[in-house]
Amino acid sequence: MQTDDAKTEAHADVEFRLEIARATRNPHVRNLLEGVMDSISFDLLLKHRQSVGACSNYLHEINGSKPPSYHK
Repeated sequence: MQTDDAKTEAHADVEFRLEIARATRNPHVRNLLEGVMDSISFDLLLKHRQSVGACSNYLHEINGSKPPSYHK
């Protein structure tokens, strides 16, 4: 998923990881991941906030354009 909303991406990231844990049908894996997700959700949000800006800058770079903040 590619959006400019870090919270939406972080939530999707958490849900994706939890779905994989559920798919294992191993209750220990699922319980472990569900138990730590609250603790690492903030870290995932920070990661996605950083990647949104980096992705935008990268796309502008490869397309030969300047990011909107540079336009006058």
